[in-house]
Amino acid sequence: MMLDIIVLIRSLWWTHEKTSRGIDYYRKGNYVYPRLKVLKAYRKALTTWATWIDQYINPERTLVFFRGYSPTHFSGGQWNSGGQCHRETEPIFNESYLVSYPSKMRTLQHVLKQMKTPVIYLNVTRLTDYRKDGHPSIYRTIYETSEQRETAEQSQDCSHWCVPVFRILGMNCSMLISSSTKSDRDRDRTGPNQTMTPSNLAN
Repeated sequence: MMLDIIVLIRSLWWTHEKTSRGIDYYRKGNYVYPRLKVLKAYRKALTTWATWIDQYINPERTLVFFRGYSPTHFSGGQWNSGGQCHRETEPIFNESYLVSYPSKMRTLQHVLKQMKTPVIYLNVTRLTDYRKDGHPSIYRTIYETSEQRETAEQSQDCSHWCVPVFRILGMNCSMLISSSTKSDRDRDRTGPNQTMTPSNLAN
Protein backbone atom coordinates (compact mmCIF):
# COMPACT_ATOMS: atom_id res chain seq x y z
CA MET A 1 0.00 0.00 0.00
CA MET A 2 1.33 3.43 -0.95
CA LEU A 3 1.35 6.05 1.79
CA ASP A 4 1.48 9.83 1.73
CA ILE A 5 4.26 11.38 3.83
CA ILE A 6 4.18 14.67 5.75
CA VAL A 7 7.41 15.87 7.40
CA LEU A 8 7.32 18.94 9.65
CA ILE A 9 10.52 20.80 10.56
CA ARG A 10 9.82 23.79 12.77
CA SER A 11 11.64 25.48 15.68
CA LEU A 12 14.89 27.09 14.48
CA TRP A 13 13.32 30.46 13.73
CA TRP A 14 11.24 30.51 16.88
CA THR A 15 13.61 32.65 18.93
CA HIS A 16 12.93 35.83 20.87
CA GLU A 17 15.31 37.92 18.76
CA LYS A 18 14.05 36.68 15.38
CA THR A 19 10.42 37.38 16.17
CA SER A 20 10.80 41.09 17.04
CA ARG A 21 10.81 40.11 20.72
CA GLY A 22 7.13 39.26 20.43
CA ILE A 23 6.02 42.87 20.01
CA ASP A 24 3.18 43.26 17.46
CA TYR A 25 4.50 40.15 15.70
CA TYR A 26 1.98 37.32 16.18
CA ARG A 27 -1.54 37.33 14.77
CA LYS A 28 -4.49 35.02 15.30
CA GLY A 29 -7.31 35.75 12.90
CA ASN A 30 -7.54 39.53 12.79
CA TYR A 31 -6.07 40.01 16.27
CA VAL A 32 -2.41 41.05 16.59
CA TYR A 33 -0.91 40.35 20.00
CA PRO A 34 0.73 43.51 21.40
CA ARG A 35 3.25 41.27 23.19
CA LEU A 36 3.58 37.51 23.30
CA LYS A 37 6.49 35.40 24.54
CA VAL A 38 7.97 33.11 21.93
CA LEU A 39 7.39 29.85 23.84
CA LYS A 40 3.72 30.65 24.36
CA ALA A 41 3.39 31.60 20.69
CA TYR A 42 5.12 28.37 19.68
CA ARG A 43 2.66 26.37 21.79
CA LYS A 44 -0.27 28.15 20.15
CA ALA A 45 1.14 27.48 16.68
CA LEU A 46 1.73 23.80 17.44
CA THR A 47 -1.78 23.45 18.83
CA THR A 48 -3.20 24.97 15.64
CA TRP A 49 -1.09 22.57 13.56
CA ALA A 50 -2.14 19.58 15.69
CA THR A 51 -5.82 20.49 15.36
CA TRP A 52 -5.46 20.67 11.57
CA ILE A 53 -3.67 17.30 11.44
CA ASP A 54 -6.32 15.63 13.59
CA GLN A 55 -9.13 17.12 11.51
CA TYR A 56 -7.86 16.57 7.97
CA ILE A 57 -5.27 13.75 7.98
CA ASN A 58 -6.29 10.12 7.54
CA PRO A 59 -3.70 8.05 9.47
CA GLU A 60 -4.62 4.99 7.41
CA ARG A 61 -3.01 6.51 4.34
CA THR A 62 -0.66 9.22 5.67
CA LEU A 63 2.43 9.04 7.88
CA VAL A 64 3.24 12.25 9.79
CA PHE A 65 6.78 12.99 10.97
CA PHE A 66 8.03 15.90 13.06
CA ARG A 67 11.79 16.41 13.04
CA GLY A 68 13.01 18.08 16.19
CA TYR A 69 15.26 20.97 17.04
CA SER A 70 19.00 21.01 16.30
CA PRO A 71 21.02 23.29 18.62
CA THR A 72 23.30 26.10 17.47
CA HIS A 73 26.96 26.38 18.44
CA PHE A 74 27.82 30.07 18.59
CA SER A 75 30.81 30.94 20.77
CA GLY A 76 31.50 34.45 22.03
CA GLY A 77 28.14 35.85 20.93
CA GLN A 78 25.08 35.05 18.86
CA TRP A 79 24.49 35.14 15.11
CA ASN A 80 24.13 38.94 15.16
CA SER A 81 26.83 39.77 17.70
CA GLY A 82 30.05 38.15 16.50
CA GLY A 83 29.34 34.54 17.47
CA GLN A 84 31.86 32.11 15.98
CA CYS A 85 32.38 28.42 15.23
CA HIS A 86 34.89 28.44 12.35
CA ARG A 87 37.74 27.11 14.47
CA GLU A 88 35.79 24.03 15.60
CA THR A 89 37.33 20.89 14.10
CA GLU A 90 36.01 18.12 16.38
CA PRO A 91 32.67 17.07 17.88
CA ILE A 92 31.92 17.47 21.57
CA PHE A 93 33.29 14.52 23.56
CA ASN A 94 32.54 15.78 27.08
CA GLU A 95 28.78 15.48 27.66
CA SER A 96 28.89 18.17 30.36
CA TYR A 97 29.18 20.71 27.52
CA LEU A 98 25.91 19.64 25.91
CA VAL A 99 22.88 21.91 26.25
CA SER A 100 19.82 20.98 28.28
CA TYR A 101 16.83 19.61 26.39
CA PRO A 102 15.17 22.63 24.71
CA SER A 103 11.91 23.88 26.21
CA LYS A 104 10.42 24.11 22.71
CA MET A 105 10.85 20.37 22.27
CA ARG A 106 9.24 19.72 25.65
CA THR A 107 6.32 21.81 24.47
CA LEU A 108 6.17 19.80 21.24
CA GLN A 109 6.06 16.49 23.10
CA HIS A 110 3.25 17.81 25.32
CA VAL A 111 1.20 18.75 22.24
CA LEU A 112 1.88 15.40 20.57
CA LYS A 113 0.51 13.55 23.59
CA GLN A 114 -2.82 15.38 23.17
CA MET A 115 -3.22 14.35 19.52
CA LYS A 116 -5.30 11.45 18.23
CA THR A 117 -3.35 11.17 14.96
CA PRO A 118 -0.08 9.19 15.21
CA VAL A 119 2.97 11.43 14.76
CA ILE A 120 6.51 10.06 14.67
CA TYR A 121 8.87 12.48 16.40
CA LEU A 122 12.43 12.35 15.02
CA ASN A 123 14.38 13.52 18.05
CA VAL A 124 17.74 14.71 16.67
CA THR A 125 18.45 17.26 19.40
CA ARG A 126 21.13 15.36 21.32
CA LEU A 127 22.74 13.87 18.21
CA THR A 128 23.28 17.26 16.57
CA ASP A 129 24.34 18.88 19.83
CA TYR A 130 27.59 16.89 19.67
CA ARG A 131 28.49 18.33 16.25
CA LYS A 132 29.81 21.80 17.01
CA ASP A 133 32.16 21.24 14.06
CA GLY A 134 29.37 20.66 11.54
CA HIS A 135 28.28 24.19 10.61
CA PRO A 136 29.11 26.24 7.49
CA SER A 137 30.49 29.06 9.69
CA ILE A 138 32.50 31.26 7.26
CA TYR A 139 32.93 28.58 4.59
CA ARG A 140 29.82 29.42 2.61
CA THR A 141 31.65 31.08 -0.26
CA ILE A 142 35.09 31.83 -1.70
CA TYR A 143 36.61 35.12 -0.59
CA GLU A 144 38.68 37.21 -2.97
CA THR A 145 40.46 39.21 -0.27
CA SER A 146 41.49 38.82 3.36
CA GLU A 147 39.25 41.78 4.20
CA GLN A 148 36.21 39.87 2.92
CA ARG A 149 37.11 36.90 5.08
CA GLU A 150 37.60 39.08 8.17
CA THR A 151 34.19 40.63 7.57
CA ALA A 152 32.63 37.17 7.23
CA GLU A 153 34.03 36.17 10.63
CA GLN A 154 31.70 38.74 12.22
CA SER A 155 28.60 37.09 10.76
CA GLN A 156 29.01 33.31 10.84
CA ASP A 157 26.49 30.56 10.24
CA CYS A 158 26.63 28.28 13.29
CA SER A 159 23.03 27.11 13.11
CA HIS A 160 22.68 25.47 9.67
CA TRP A 161 24.57 22.31 8.72
CA CYS A 162 27.13 21.15 6.18
CA VAL A 163 27.74 17.64 7.57
CA PRO A 164 25.62 14.81 6.12
CA VAL A 165 23.96 13.99 9.45
CA PHE A 166 20.46 14.91 8.29
CA ARG A 167 20.93 13.05 5.02
CA ILE A 168 21.83 9.94 7.02
CA LEU A 169 18.75 10.45 9.18
CA GLY A 170 16.70 10.87 6.02
CA MET A 171 17.93 7.49 4.76
CA ASN A 172 16.94 5.85 8.04
CA CYS A 173 13.60 7.64 7.88
CA SER A 174 13.06 6.24 4.38
CA MET A 175 13.88 2.77 5.63
CA LEU A 176 11.38 3.23 8.44
CA ILE A 177 8.72 4.36 5.96
CA SER A 178 9.47 1.41 3.68
CA SER A 179 9.11 -1.08 6.49
CA SER A 180 5.96 0.66 7.71
CA THR A 181 4.25 0.09 4.37
CA LYS A 182 4.83 -3.66 4.43
CA SER A 183 2.11 -4.56 6.87
CA ASP A 184 -0.49 -2.94 9.06
CA ARG A 185 0.74 -5.13 11.89
CA ASP A 186 4.19 -3.50 11.80
CA ARG A 187 2.60 -0.09 11.73
CA ASP A 188 0.37 -0.91 14.71
CA ARG A 189 3.47 -1.98 16.63
CA THR A 190 5.01 1.45 16.04
CA GLY A 191 2.03 2.96 17.87
CA PRO A 192 0.84 6.58 18.08
CA ASN A 193 3.20 9.49 18.62
CA GLN A 194 6.46 7.60 18.88
CA THR A 195 9.77 9.32 19.62
CA MET A 196 12.46 8.05 17.27
CA THR A 197 15.95 8.80 18.59
CA PRO A 198 19.19 8.16 16.64
CA SER A 199 19.69 4.81 18.41
CA ASN A 200 16.34 3.28 17.50
CA LEU A 201 16.36 4.88 14.05
CA ALA A 202 19.40 2.75 13.32
CA ASN A 203 17.76 -0.48 14.52
